Amino acid sequence: MEAASCEGCGSCGRFRWIVHTLSVELFGRNLKLSEFPEVHAIRGLGLSDWSGYAMPLSQKFDYTNTFFHVDPKFDISRITEADEGQFDFVIATEVLEHVAPPVEQSIANLFRILRPGGVVLLTTP
Repeated sequence: MEAASCEGCGSCGRFRWIVHTLSVELFGRNLKLSEFPEVHAIRGLGLSDWSGYAMPLSQKFDYTNTFFHVDPKFDISRITEADEGQFDFVIATEVLEHVAPPVEQSIANLFRILRPGGVVLLTTP
């Protein structure tokens, strides 16, 4: 994990990139997380996201931060038909290096669970 570079919120550059990119993708401009409008029709999924942005996102959108080993659980390598086309955005930061091979299946699943026009925010170490 990177060292925090913001004394105010404890975020690192990667976490700020996630918020910036999500803002641009959803709203067409750079907004601070506190400036995001509440739009509960926007559905998002986090895969073990940092609580510093996960908690505010859950207040702004229909967003759930999930985990592999604890509730709420979600395994990107084993999605169901009911998961397909459900999300406007998925955040997978520093996650795919931990999935069981073949990783290509998990990457394909990221896109299968998106709604048309949805976005995946993905980082790797």
